[in-house]
Amino acid sequence: MSAKTNPAWESDFDGIRAAIAESYLADGLDDKAIDHLATLGVRRRYAAGEIIVQQDETDENLLILAKGRAEISTFSDEPLYYLRPGMPFGEVALIDEKPRSATVRAQEATEVVMLPATELRSLMYAHPAMGLIVLRNLARVLCSRVRASNQQIATLLTIEELRENRS
Repeated sequence: MSAKTNPAWESDFDGIRAAIAESYLADGLDDKAIDHLATLGVRRRYAAGEIIVQQDETDENLLILAKGRAEISTFSDEPLYYLRPGMPFGEVALIDEKPRSATVRAQEATEVVMLPATELRSLMYAHPAMGLIVLRNLARVLCSRVRASNQQIATLLTIEELRENRS
């Protein structure tokens, strides 16, 4: 990753904690669980246009958009989804332990909180109730993205069908 990491941010527990607490990841977690997650977090900053994660990278860390805006795209550079603050990403690689399935690029000055995969998995195993809530929340994010993708596919198929009927 080409992130510019600011050492002062890395120790910014309150800022990291706030970003996690305001994210979809924290839904249903108590303060103690959020504190546990925050102890793992590292805050990073990206400039507009900078790649946050690259498709096919082997990095499996989970990230949460803290500030700014980012775009998820695949090999064709077509936007699939736009991320706003509070949205986790990188969940596919975290869960299936395979290379990144998409590229995420900052659309403006952007800050993320990175939760290292190995430490996050260890924490989830050590605290199964918390781990179940985190996985449920990540599953909800994935389901939301699948639904959005299905709608995009249906729209594209409808457009293609209309084109074919005109011919």
